[in-house]
Amino acid sequence: MNIFIVTAGSRGDVQPYVALGKGLQAAGHAVTVCTCESFEPFITKHGLSYGYMNDDFIRLVDSEAGRKAMGGGDNPLNLVRSMIALMKDAKTLNRAMMRDAWSAAQHAAPDVVIFHPKALAGSHIAEKLGVPAIL
Repeated sequence: MNIFIVTAGSRGDVQPYVALGKGLQAAGHAVTVCTCESFEPFITKHGLSYGYMNDDFIRLVDSEAGRKAMGGGDNPLNLVRSMIALMKDAKTLNRAMMRDAWSAAQHAAPDVVIFHPKALAGSHIAEKLGVPAIL
């Protein structure tokens, strides 16, 4: 069975899916993990196929607005401003992530899609391909 895993976020969002992928691969399945390109070496080091996704999500989280939003802060008004700035950037970012994930999924030709909640494309990819989706 071809399994396509799509995730986004920090190493803490990626590593559990790599562990899952290794287990599935050990059970005889072909596994592709699609996530930010900075994690490609980590994924391939564990013997899994990598599906390209740009690093825009990582850059957004590492941006000033991202750090302010993630850090919370003492001033609720500043937090709201940071979240608004982050959401404006996130709209474009989500489109690009969906395009990248869709392209990787087409190449992987999965029988099932497993996805992280941050990877908004997961359920849409499964629906378009007519395969099951697992959150």
